[in-house]
Amino acid sequence: MVYGILELFHTECTHVRNLKVLDRLFFKPMQQEQLLPSDQLYLLFPNLEEMLEIHSRFNNKMKACRREQPVVGDVGDIMLEMLDGSSGKEIKSAAAKFCHNQSIALEALKNKQKKEQKLAQFLSMLKQIISVEGYS
Repeated sequence: MVYGILELFHTECTHVRNLKVLDRLFFKPMQQEQLLPSDQLYLLFPNLEEMLEIHSRFNNKMKACRREQPVVGDVGDIMLEMLDGSSGKEIKSAAAKFCHNQSIALEALKNKQKKEQKLAQFLSMLKQIISVEGYS
C-alpha cells in the first residue's frame, strides 16, 4: 500500500513538472514569438494555467503530508478533498477541457510545422533540449 501511495505522489509531481514544461518551453515562447495564432495556441493549451494551478495545489498538499509523516499510510483525506464535491467537478471539467481538442490541435500543429520554417526550427530546437535535459 505504501508503494502505491508513493507512486501516486511521484506521478502527481511528474505531472506538475510536465505541465510546467508545456508552459515554460512551449506555450509562453510560442506566444511571445507569435509562432501560432492565438486561436491555435488556445486549441493546443486551452486552460494550461488552470491545470497547472489545480495540480500544483494537489501536489503541494501531498508534499505537506510527506513532511508531516515521512511514511505516509493514508491519503484518503487528500484524495477526497481533490476528487469529491466541487473540487472533483473542477478537476474533471478542467481535464476535459484540456484534452478535448488535443488530437485536432496536434494535427493542426503538424500541418503548420510543415509549412512554416520558423515553427519547425523552434520545435526541433525544443526536441533537442528536451532530450538533452531529460524531460521526456
